[in-house]
Amino acid sequence: MSRARDAHDSTPDRQITGTVLAVEREFIRIEIDGREAHIYASELMLDIGERPADRYAIGDRFEAFVFQMHPDPESGAAQFSVRRAAPYPETLAGLELGAEVQGTVVNTYDVGIELDVGGTRGNTFVQNLPLSVGETTHQRYQPGDQITARIHAINVEDRALVLAARQYAPGYVEALQRHAIGDVVSATVTGFPGDDSLRLDVNGLVGRVAPDELDLADGESAQDRYSVGDHIDGLFVWLVDHETRSLALSVKRNAPGYAEALQRRAVGEVVSGTITAVGDGLLTDVDGLIGFLPSDELDLADGESAQDRYSIGDHIDGLFVWQVNHKARSLALSVKRNAPGYAEALQRRAVGEVVSGTITAVGDGLLTDVDGLVGRVAPDELDLADGESARDRYSVGDHIDGLFVWQINHEARDLALSVKRNAPGYMEALQQRAVGEVVSATVTSFQSNGGLWLDVDGLVGAVGPQELDLGDEESAQDRYAVGDHIDGLFVWQVDHEDRTLDLSAKRNAPGYLEALQRRAVGEVV
Repeated sequence: MSRARDAHDSTPDRQITGTVLAVEREFIRIEIDGREAHIYASELMLDIGERPADRYAIGDRFEAFVFQMHPDPESGAAQFSVRRAAPYPETLAGLELGAEVQGTVVNTYDVGIELDVGGTRGNTFVQNLPLSVGETTHQRYQPGDQITARIHAINVEDRALVLAARQYAPGYVEALQRHAIGDVVSATVTGFPGDDSLRLDVNGLVGRVAPDELDLADGESAQDRYSVGDHIDGLFVWLVDHETRSLALSVKRNAPGYAEALQRRAVGEVVSGTITAVGDGLLTDVDGLIGFLPSDELDLADGESAQDRYSIGDHIDGLFVWQVNHKARSLALSVKRNAPGYAEALQRRAVGEVVSGTITAVGDGLLTDVDGLVGRVAPDELDLADGESARDRYSVGDHIDGLFVWQINHEARDLALSVKRNAPGYMEALQQRAVGEVVSATVTSFQSNGGLWLDVDGLVGAVGPQELDLGDEESAQDRYAVGDHIDGLFVWQVDHEDRTLDLSAKRNAPGYLEALQRRAVGEVV
């Protein structure tokens, strides 16, 4: 999470004096330097339940702060706030983006509610409140109510705090957990954020469709096609974001023929695309398919960003396909993996090497740069304490030694690395294991080929899909979940090269050994 910047801004020119011209229910009309504008009630320093008419009268003079987070059409350039001109609350500097906080409802407005969070005032707008269809803020909330919210934005320059409460409504998290990547849902349009995306209500959950996830005609905008209140079917869930408690949705990924076109793509292809969005990385359109290039897959100079090199609409050649993600329906692309000399450098690496790298991205696991090569450390290959996450231990830019190379993927052109397999005592513990043992293990993740990764008393265990004793049409994910404990796994290989135990559920199934004993060398089967 990122902290607010120093709360002591030096902007005396943003402090002005105004005069009240009229007082309305939701705002006061003001005169500033010969111009008329108005200040909304949420930007006045009102007490709990107090309305503008309770505090202000025509002719009153006041100090106001000029901000421009959302330009006011009537003023033409800025909005004004009395609340933000008050002695600036030191508490804002200590707040963290994404933090869960308790707030007291100060007032309700047509567009949202005002909350007091430990002396700091913040706004929560209607799209971020858990309102039923047709329900208003005035019907749901009363001044003095206590609610839980998440800090959605901290704008120190404009002295603004924006909170989201919908994601903390009772049952919200449980409802979000019932959704999965690949679901197709229906939703109602609730608004248009400034980047021309759609904000939606998915049966009470917050959903968003980015501009490049809409299937629009050239020159058409989201607001040309949709209106607030529109019902949209066939929205594909490509990300369930538990951190922000929202669903990332797509119209394009569920368009007719899209999945079939994706199936015709293969890892190792080199393709061209047109850039549709530039952020930390790039989003591209590859013949109608969505491709993603994270920043660590771009071949940038030191200190150079994606925005320095690329722009929306640029055509980009030589994009290496390192993953075809049928679950999320996208292509994972790379410039770096197709750079001159990359494949040759990868061929000089060997399983069993111990290397150093610099962390380029931290998620559930790590991405690293190993002398220009892409290295992946899966979450279950990190040696973390119980309850500790990769983000608790590591940061982008950290140098990390002692990374064990357990796989070289020449098809996808990357190194599979492990901290755990090179931890002190790991090799000694592996050497104490023997073929023929029957062990217990805990599921840590699912293999891309349909098998399981497991933890066996701190050792890495692998069960290939052919070694699982599943029913017809049953998959590993139908039977198991991460964290499940599995007994009776047969050790059929202790692999000292990649430092794993190869395990089998099938070879220890009832009757398996007896059936094997009925076979004989020389049989034709």
